[in-house]
Amino acid sequence: MPTSRRRRAVRTALAALALASCGGEDSSDARETTTTTAASSWSTSTTLSPEAEVEAAYHEVEALLAELGQYPDPDDPRLPTLVLEPELSEIRESLAQAAAANHTYELGEESSHRIVSTSVAPSGDTAILIVCTVGADRLVDRDTGTVIAEGVATIKGEVSYRRHEGRWMLEDRRVLESWDGIVECA
Repeated sequence: MPTSRRRRAVRTALAALALASCGGEDSSDARETTTTTAASSWSTSTTLSPEAEVEAAYHEVEALLAELGQYPDPDDPRLPTLVLEPELSEIRESLAQAAAANHTYELGEESSHRIVSTSVAPSGDTAILIVCTVGADRLVDRDTGTVIAEGVATIKGEVSYRRHEGRWMLEDRRVLESWDGIVECA
C-alpha cells in the first residue's frame, strides 16, 4: 500500500507532467483575423491575433514537452528556441533526471488540456494563459515496462510567455490549484 508521502510524490510528478503534457484535445477558440486588400487583383491574407499567436506557441511547446516526456533528451535543440531561462534549465534538469533514471511517460487517454483564458499585456510583449490540464499519465521504466507511478490529477495552471526576438517563448509555469481525479476547472 503506497504511503501518503509516496502518493504526494506521485501526484507532484504527475502534476508536473500534466502541466507540460499535450495529450487530448484543446477546446480553445482559434482567433484569426482576415484582411482583404484592394489592388489590381483581390488578395486575401490570414493573420493571427496576438492571443492566437500565444496559444499557437503554447501548443508548440506542449507538443515538444509531451514528446520529450516519452523520449527524454535535455539537449534537444528545439528547447532553447521555445523556452527562456530559468524555465529552460528547469525543464532540462527534469529531462536529464528522467533520462538518467531510464524513465519515460506514457500519455493516458484521459489526459487533456484546455486554455481557459489568454491575456496579452497592452505592451504586446508578455502574455499569460490560464490552462486546465488533466494528467492521466504513467511513469514507466523504459527497459522493463514497470509502472513506477500512475494516477489522475487535474491542474489549473498559469503559463507565462514573453516575446523574444519576434517570437513568443515560454517564460514560466506555475500550478494555481490541483485536485485528485478529473475536475472541471475554470
